[in-house]
Amino acid sequence: MEEALKSEKIGVIVDSASLHHLMRIIGIGQVNFQKLLEVIRQEVSQTIQAPAIIGFAQYITAAENPGRFQKRTTSAGFEFIPTDWNVQDSDDDEVNRRIALADPDSIAVLVLVTADVLDYVKMLETKRSQHIQIFIAAITADDSNDHPPLSIYSRCVMKENQYTLIDLEKHKEDVTENKFKVKLA
Repeated sequence: MEEALKSEKIGVIVDSASLHHLMRIIGIGQVNFQKLLEVIRQEVSQTIQAPAIIGFAQYITAAENPGRFQKRTTSAGFEFIPTDWNVQDSDDDEVNRRIALADPDSIAVLVLVTADVLDYVKMLETKRSQHIQIFIAAITADDSNDHPPLSIYSRCVMKENQYTLIDLEKHKEDVTENKFKVKLA
């Protein structure tokens, strides 16, 4: 009798400022958060060649009006974590704190949704040294000013540290709830 593959648990942390910036670049106005989690789960499962389940999902925001995202994120299974938008980098500090709290006895994989990899490398490396595999969910397309949201330096750091990229641009149709519309004044 063949032994069933063990399911690996995934921790997902969303840097919301980065996520929404990334999505605008590829024309997404509203993200379907349930589908985003499913894309992440499938990509991780395919990469590690084992079943994967979401152990936790956290959405960290420093938005001036964070409540507008709360219902959509929590109904998709995210823990909604607002930070003080008046305090510079409060969201980055909270992302780093949440990475630090990721328990290697509880998850095998940590997925960080961000374009700001460099803000989190030190803490990600701590987790990698604890045998947690690191994935970065971002996009590689250039914005309208030909600036890649995931910088060349960030990509080099990812490669050097053996982080796996989940290119969300490849899943644009899957995670789009509404397309981005430019509002004219």
